[in-house]
Amino acid sequence: MVARWWLTVDRWTLGALCLLVGCGYIMVLAASPAVAERIHAERDMFIIKQLMFLAIALGIIVAVSMLPQRLVAGRDDLQAFAPPLDVPGFTMGMCWHERRHRDAGHRWLREQVLAAVS
Repeated sequence: MVARWWLTVDRWTLGALCLLVGCGYIMVLAASPAVAERIHAERDMFIIKQLMFLAIALGIIVAVSMLPQRLVAGRDDLQAFAPPLDVPGFTMGMCWHERRHRDAGHRWLREQVLAAVS
């Protein structure tokens, strides 16, 4: 799965993000101990914040790279491209207990889920 995803992700964006975070990390290592001492904070506070930003940014990039086409359609700020390889589809189904089959609230919820994914 990761190998197929890697073929579709924008490597320049990931590279720019890693370069930005790397440069920021070097600057944080140089300046943060003195600043942290001056504001009476932990010595590694800025380093931890920098690494947290990296994790969040990478998570957002991965999530956006896997958005379904129906969420991208009609948006000017996002663009969808066909993947460079065949991506097999899958079948979705819903399961519920027999006792909930005729429940009006449960039936309504199933209809809403079905409408959302159709």
